[in-house]
Amino acid sequence: MNVRVPRILLLIAAVLSTAGAVFHLAASFNTFTIVTASGMPPFYSNSFKVLWLADSATMAILAVVCVSMALRMEMASRLLLALLALFPVSTAVLLYTFLGNFPAGHILMAIGVLMMLAGARASGSRPLARVSDAGPVPAKPPW
Repeated sequence: MNVRVPRILLLIAAVLSTAGAVFHLAASFNTFTIVTASGMPPFYSNSFKVLWLADSATMAILAVVCVSMALRMEMASRLLLALLALFPVSTAVLLYTFLGNFPAGHILMAIGVLMMLAGARASGSRPLARVSDAGPVPAKPPW
């Protein structure tokens, strides 16, 4: 199967994830000022800041993973891409649940769908039983 399509899907997911991380980080400066001035106890305001920055970091890391897999498609299996896609998809569901129709939710859902589609189209995808082509699996453990 053509590996060009999964690569393109992963690169689009990486671009969206990078843009989300940058915009989220850029918004943190104003947001942190508001949170600090809100009079919340320090534990809660600092927890908010940690969760905000953790979301930006997660999106940046996800972008690096997508680019890495696009460059080396043999690293991308259906299972791995489906599991990694759960990060943006679950975050999107939480955004829809608590904030309603929020644009960041659409972007995160698109990232997750792109990753799942890339996994479904990847030529390196194979059943879980055939993890390696290094040779037959021994019938008994070597120990």
